Amino acid sequence: MTMPDSLSVTDWILLGVLALVVTAGAIVAGIRALWIYRAPPWVRRTLLGLGGLGLSAATVGFLAGAELLGIGGLALALLPFGGWLVVRSISYTGPPPGLVRGPKALDSADDILDSVTRMVVKRRDSNRDEA
Repeated sequence: MTMPDSLSVTDWILLGVLALVVTAGAIVAGIRALWIYRAPPWVRRTLLGLGGLGLSAATVGFLAGAELLGIGGLALALLPFGGWLVVRSISYTGPPPGLVRGPKALDSADDILDSVTRMVVKRRDSNRDEA
């Protein structure tokens, strides 16, 4: 894999950190959705297993320069979970009884991911947006 001339090593590190934060955020959001909607254990295990396997394959594919393996891994990670969310949204009848936020560990993971993002990405100045 060759780096484009326009990106420095620091840029690649920042992109890598942001990619890890986005991936971890997707995993936390998926676990939270499975927890809140009380998916059956076999659905939780299947979706989380496919997600982990797919993300691993995608990582290996992108690092090895095998684009088809990377794209296939992303599809394996996202399509089953996306299908489950679509089915849940079609059959949505309101929040589940006794809706809970989820485990405190997920809130802590969200806070950590937000703090990492704030360290990497500079906050935009609202005065510049108005100009």
